[in-house]
Amino acid sequence: MKTRKSLRKDKRGFTGLEAAIVLTAFVVVAAVFSYVVLNAGFFTTQKAKEVIHTGVESATSSLAVAGNVIGYGWQYNTTVTAGNITLGVGDNDTISSISFTDKNTLISETPTLYAKLSGATVTIPGYIDINVSYKDKAGTSNYTVFQFTADDQELSKTLTTSVYDVTGMAEDARDNVTGDFTVTAKAPQKGTYYVSGTNTKDSTNLTAVKLYLALTAGQNPIDMDTLVVSYMDRDVQVGGLTYVELIDNAIKGNMPMGCWNYTFTATKANNNNNLLETNEEAIIVATLPGYGV
Repeated sequence: MKTRKSLRKDKRGFTGLEAAIVLTAFVVVAAVFSYVVLNAGFFTTQKAKEVIHTGVESATSSLAVAGNVIGYGWQYNTTVTAGNITLGVGDNDTISSISFTDKNTLISETPTLYAKLSGATVTIPGYIDINVSYKDKAGTSNYTVFQFTADDQELSKTLTTSVYDVTGMAEDARDNVTGDFTVTAKAPQKGTYYVSGTNTKDSTNLTAVKLYLALTAGQNPIDMDTLVVSYMDRDVQVGGLTYVELIDNAIKGNMPMGCWNYTFTATKANNNNNLLETNEEAIIVATLPGYGV
Protein backbone atom coordinates (compact mmCIF):
# COMPACT_ATOMS: atom_id res chain seq x y z
CA MET A 1 0.00 0.00 0.00
CA LYS A 2 1.45 3.37 -1.14
CA THR A 3 2.03 6.00 1.39
CA ARG A 4 0.77 9.48 0.59
CA LYS A 5 3.51 12.00 -0.05
CA SER A 6 3.33 15.11 1.95
CA LEU A 7 2.40 18.17 -0.14
CA ARG A 8 4.51 20.31 2.15
CA LYS A 9 8.24 20.35 1.47
CA ASP A 10 10.61 20.33 4.31
CA LYS A 11 11.84 23.91 3.90
CA ARG A 12 12.33 26.35 6.63
CA GLY A 13 11.07 29.89 6.16
CA PHE A 14 12.86 33.20 6.93
CA THR A 15 12.58 34.21 10.46
CA GLY A 16 12.18 37.84 11.28
CA LEU A 17 15.82 38.07 12.41
CA GLU A 18 17.15 36.64 9.14
CA ALA A 19 15.00 38.98 7.08
CA ALA A 20 16.29 41.88 9.11
CA ILE A 21 19.90 40.79 8.50
CA VAL A 22 19.36 40.56 4.72
CA LEU A 23 17.60 43.91 4.64
CA THR A 24 20.42 45.49 6.61
CA ALA A 25 22.96 44.06 4.15
CA PHE A 26 21.08 45.62 1.21
CA VAL A 27 20.92 48.94 3.02
CA VAL A 28 24.67 48.86 3.74
CA VAL A 29 25.52 47.98 0.12
CA ALA A 30 23.23 50.72 -1.16
CA ALA A 31 24.77 53.22 1.24
CA VAL A 32 28.31 52.34 0.13
CA PHE A 33 27.30 52.53 -3.53
CA SER A 34 25.63 55.90 -2.93
CA TYR A 35 28.77 57.18 -1.20
CA VAL A 36 30.94 56.07 -4.12
CA VAL A 37 28.62 57.72 -6.64
CA LEU A 38 28.41 60.92 -4.62
CA ASN A 39 32.16 60.99 -4.08
CA ALA A 40 32.75 60.53 -7.81
CA GLY A 41 30.28 63.34 -8.47
CA PHE A 42 32.04 65.63 -6.01
CA PHE A 43 35.41 64.79 -7.61
CA THR A 44 34.07 65.52 -11.11
CA THR A 45 32.54 68.78 -9.93
CA GLN A 46 35.82 69.80 -8.29
CA LYS A 47 37.80 69.00 -11.45
CA ALA A 48 35.33 70.93 -13.56
CA LYS A 49 35.67 73.87 -11.19
CA GLU A 50 39.45 73.72 -11.49
CA VAL A 51 39.24 73.63 -15.28
CA ILE A 52 36.90 76.63 -15.33
CA HIS A 53 39.14 78.60 -12.98
CA THR A 54 42.20 77.71 -15.06
CA GLY A 55 40.43 78.80 -18.22
CA VAL A 56 39.35 82.09 -16.70
CA GLU A 57 42.85 82.70 -15.40
CA SER A 58 44.36 81.91 -18.81
CA ALA A 59 41.85 84.14 -20.56
CA THR A 60 42.60 87.07 -18.27
CA SER A 61 44.38 89.65 -20.38
CA SER A 62 47.96 90.57 -19.63
CA LEU A 63 47.44 93.91 -21.34
CA ALA A 64 45.17 96.83 -20.60
CA VAL A 65 44.36 99.97 -22.54
CA ALA A 66 46.15 102.86 -20.83
CA GLY A 67 44.44 106.10 -21.77
CA ASN A 68 42.36 107.09 -24.74
CA VAL A 69 41.70 105.20 -27.97
CA ILE A 70 42.07 107.71 -30.81
CA GLY A 71 40.52 107.30 -34.24
CA TYR A 72 41.78 109.02 -37.41
CA GLY A 73 40.18 109.77 -40.74
CA TRP A 74 43.12 109.77 -43.17
CA GLN A 75 43.01 109.60 -46.93
CA TYR A 76 44.74 106.65 -48.58
CA ASN A 77 47.16 107.03 -51.48
CA THR A 78 47.60 103.85 -53.50
CA THR A 79 50.40 105.13 -55.76
CA VAL A 80 52.95 106.18 -53.12
CA THR A 81 55.31 103.61 -51.59
CA ALA A 82 55.04 103.39 -47.82
CA GLY A 83 58.53 101.94 -47.49
CA ASN A 84 60.32 98.63 -47.50
CA ILE A 85 58.68 95.90 -45.44
CA THR A 86 60.98 93.22 -44.01
CA LEU A 87 59.86 89.86 -45.41
CA GLY A 88 62.51 87.59 -43.92
CA VAL A 89 65.86 87.47 -42.11
CA GLY A 90 68.63 84.90 -42.42
CA ASP A 91 71.38 84.35 -39.83
CA ASN A 92 74.35 82.09 -40.51
CA ASP A 93 74.67 79.45 -37.77
CA THR A 94 77.73 77.80 -39.26
CA ILE A 95 79.58 78.11 -42.55
CA SER A 96 77.14 77.69 -45.45
CA SER A 97 74.19 77.17 -43.06
CA ILE A 98 71.56 79.89 -42.71
CA SER A 99 68.77 79.95 -40.14
CA PHE A 100 65.79 81.69 -41.75
CA THR A 101 63.02 83.59 -39.95
CA ASP A 102 59.88 84.49 -41.88
CA LYS A 103 58.72 87.98 -40.91
CA ASN A 104 55.88 89.43 -43.01
CA THR A 105 53.97 89.20 -46.26
CA LEU A 106 53.05 92.05 -48.54
CA ILE A 107 49.55 93.43 -48.99
CA SER A 108 50.05 93.38 -52.76
CA GLU A 109 52.91 91.74 -54.65
CA THR A 110 55.74 93.74 -56.21
CA PRO A 111 58.45 92.99 -58.82
CA THR A 112 61.24 94.48 -56.70
CA LEU A 113 63.18 92.73 -53.93
CA TYR A 114 65.96 94.14 -51.75
CA ALA A 115 68.55 92.26 -49.71
CA LYS A 116 71.14 93.61 -47.28
CA LEU A 117 74.23 91.90 -45.84
CA SER A 118 75.27 92.89 -42.30
CA GLY A 119 77.98 91.70 -39.93
CA ALA A 120 80.27 89.91 -42.40
CA THR A 121 83.97 90.53 -42.93
CA VAL A 122 84.63 90.68 -46.67
CA THR A 123 88.25 90.78 -47.86
CA ILE A 124 88.55 92.22 -51.37
CA PRO A 125 88.04 90.58 -53.86
CA GLY A 126 85.79 88.42 -51.72
CA TYR A 127 82.12 87.71 -52.28
CA ILE A 128 79.19 85.67 -50.97
CA ASP A 129 76.19 84.44 -52.96
CA ILE A 130 72.87 84.21 -51.11
CA ASN A 131 69.97 82.32 -52.69
CA VAL A 132 66.63 83.87 -51.69
CA SER A 133 63.46 81.84 -52.27
CA TYR A 134 60.15 83.63 -52.66
CA LYS A 135 56.62 83.17 -53.95
CA ASP A 136 53.99 85.37 -55.55
CA LYS A 137 50.45 85.87 -54.25
CA ALA A 138 49.21 82.89 -56.28
CA GLY A 139 51.72 80.67 -54.47
CA THR A 140 54.14 80.14 -57.37
CA SER A 141 57.66 79.60 -56.00
CA ASN A 142 60.85 81.05 -57.47
CA TYR A 143 64.29 82.20 -56.37
CA THR A 144 66.96 84.77 -57.09
CA VAL A 145 70.63 85.08 -56.10
CA PHE A 146 72.23 88.15 -54.55
CA GLN A 147 76.04 88.44 -54.76
CA PHE A 148 77.47 90.63 -52.01
CA THR A 149 81.01 92.00 -52.32
CA ALA A 150 81.06 94.17 -49.18
CA ASP A 151 79.51 94.32 -45.73
CA ASP A 152 76.51 96.62 -45.15
CA GLN A 153 75.75 96.33 -48.84
CA GLU A 154 72.13 96.51 -50.00
CA LEU A 155 71.24 95.17 -53.43
CA SER A 156 68.02 95.24 -55.42
CA LYS A 157 66.62 92.85 -58.01
CA THR A 158 63.84 93.19 -60.56
CA LEU A 159 62.21 89.76 -60.49
CA THR A 160 60.75 87.68 -63.31
CA THR A 161 57.72 86.96 -61.10
CA SER A 162 56.51 89.35 -58.43
CA VAL A 163 57.28 88.73 -54.77
CA TYR A 164 54.59 88.40 -52.12
CA ASP A 165 56.53 86.50 -49.45
CA VAL A 166 60.13 85.39 -48.90
CA THR A 167 60.21 81.73 -47.88
CA GLY A 168 63.86 80.86 -47.36
CA MET A 169 67.57 81.61 -47.77
CA ALA A 170 70.64 79.54 -48.50
CA GLU A 171 74.29 80.20 -49.16
CA ASP A 172 75.43 79.20 -52.66
CA ALA A 173 79.12 80.15 -52.58
CA ARG A 174 81.65 82.40 -50.85
CA ASP A 175 85.25 83.51 -51.04
CA ASN A 176 87.21 85.54 -48.48
CA VAL A 177 84.12 86.11 -46.32
CA THR A 178 84.20 85.41 -42.57
CA GLY A 179 82.24 86.31 -39.47
CA ASP A 180 78.64 85.89 -38.40
CA PHE A 181 76.32 87.75 -40.71
CA THR A 182 72.66 88.57 -41.26
CA VAL A 183 70.82 88.91 -44.55
CA THR A 184 67.62 90.95 -44.51
CA ALA A 185 65.15 90.69 -47.42
CA LYS A 186 62.74 93.58 -47.97
CA ALA A 187 60.26 94.70 -50.59
CA PRO A 188 58.51 98.03 -51.21
CA GLN A 189 54.82 98.21 -50.45
CA LYS A 190 52.60 100.71 -52.25
CA GLY A 191 49.80 102.42 -50.39
CA THR A 192 50.07 104.77 -47.43
CA TYR A 193 48.16 107.26 -45.30
CA TYR A 194 51.25 109.44 -44.82
CA VAL A 195 52.48 111.44 -47.83
CA SER A 196 55.28 114.02 -47.89
CA GLY A 197 55.36 114.33 -44.12
CA THR A 198 51.65 114.93 -43.64
CA ASN A 199 48.33 113.12 -43.31
CA THR A 200 45.45 114.31 -45.50
CA LYS A 201 42.14 114.23 -43.68
CA ASP A 202 39.21 112.10 -44.77
CA SER A 203 35.87 113.44 -43.55
CA THR A 204 33.98 110.22 -44.33
CA ASN A 205 35.85 107.16 -43.07
CA LEU A 206 37.56 106.09 -39.88
CA THR A 207 40.77 104.63 -41.34
CA ALA A 208 43.26 104.29 -38.47
CA VAL A 209 43.27 103.77 -34.70
CA LYS A 210 45.88 104.63 -32.08
CA LEU A 211 45.85 103.20 -28.57
CA TYR A 212 48.19 102.89 -25.60
CA LEU A 213 48.88 99.56 -23.88
CA ALA A 214 50.38 98.70 -20.50
CA LEU A 215 50.80 95.52 -18.49
CA THR A 216 48.16 94.63 -15.94
CA ALA A 217 49.25 94.12 -12.34
CA GLY A 218 51.47 91.11 -11.72
CA GLN A 219 51.91 90.14 -15.38
CA ASN A 220 55.19 89.17 -17.01
CA PRO A 221 56.82 91.23 -19.79
CA ILE A 222 55.38 90.71 -23.27
CA ASP A 223 57.36 90.48 -26.49
CA MET A 224 55.65 93.05 -28.70
CA ASP A 225 57.03 91.42 -31.84
CA THR A 226 54.88 88.35 -31.12
CA LEU A 227 51.68 90.29 -30.51
CA VAL A 228 48.72 89.49 -32.80
CA VAL A 229 46.33 92.35 -33.58
CA SER A 230 42.92 91.35 -34.91
CA TYR A 231 40.20 93.51 -36.40
CA MET A 232 36.47 93.07 -36.82
CA ASP A 233 33.55 95.23 -37.85
CA ARG A 234 30.12 94.29 -39.18
CA ASP A 235 31.48 93.68 -42.68
CA VAL A 236 35.15 92.70 -42.24
CA GLN A 237 36.89 90.19 -39.98
CA VAL A 238 40.69 89.89 -40.05
CA GLY A 239 42.30 87.42 -37.67
CA GLY A 240 45.71 89.07 -37.82
CA LEU A 241 46.67 92.45 -39.25
CA THR A 242 50.08 92.58 -40.96
CA TYR A 243 52.85 93.77 -38.66
CA VAL A 244 55.19 96.15 -40.50
CA GLU A 245 58.62 97.10 -39.24
CA LEU A 246 61.49 99.32 -40.29
CA ILE A 247 59.21 101.74 -42.11
CA ASP A 248 59.81 105.46 -41.60
CA ASN A 249 56.96 107.10 -39.70
CA ALA A 250 54.86 103.94 -39.55
CA ILE A 251 53.55 105.20 -36.23
CA LYS A 252 52.09 108.18 -38.14
CA GLY A 253 50.25 105.97 -40.60
CA ASN A 254 52.97 105.51 -43.21
CA MET A 255 51.84 101.97 -44.01
CA PRO A 256 49.26 100.20 -46.17
CA MET A 257 45.72 99.21 -45.17
CA GLY A 258 45.33 96.36 -42.71
CA CYS A 259 48.69 96.86 -41.00
CA TRP A 260 49.96 97.75 -37.54
CA ASN A 261 53.10 98.99 -35.87
CA TYR A 262 54.21 99.87 -32.36
CA THR A 263 56.60 102.11 -30.51
CA PHE A 264 57.08 103.11 -26.88
CA THR A 265 56.11 106.42 -25.31
CA ALA A 266 58.92 108.87 -24.56
CA THR A 267 57.70 109.46 -21.00
CA LYS A 268 57.65 105.74 -20.23
CA ALA A 269 60.29 104.49 -22.62
CA ASN A 270 61.56 100.93 -22.45
CA ASN A 271 65.07 99.53 -22.08
CA ASN A 272 65.88 99.58 -25.79
CA ASN A 273 64.27 96.21 -26.43
CA ASN A 274 60.99 94.89 -27.78
CA LEU A 275 59.60 93.89 -24.36
CA LEU A 276 56.68 95.71 -22.79
CA GLU A 277 57.52 95.71 -19.10
CA THR A 278 56.17 97.15 -15.86
CA ASN A 279 55.80 100.95 -15.90
CA GLU A 280 56.15 101.08 -19.69
CA GLU A 281 53.61 102.08 -22.32
CA ALA A 282 53.43 100.94 -25.92
CA ILE A 283 51.71 102.89 -28.67
CA ILE A 284 49.83 100.80 -31.22
CA VAL A 285 48.77 102.28 -34.56
CA ALA A 286 46.60 100.11 -36.79
CA THR A 287 45.37 101.00 -40.26
CA LEU A 288 41.97 99.44 -40.83
CA PRO A 289 41.47 97.04 -43.76
CA GLY A 290 39.03 97.80 -46.55
CA TYR A 291 39.53 101.56 -46.21
CA GLY A 292 38.05 101.59 -42.74
CA VAL A 293 34.47 102.13 -41.71
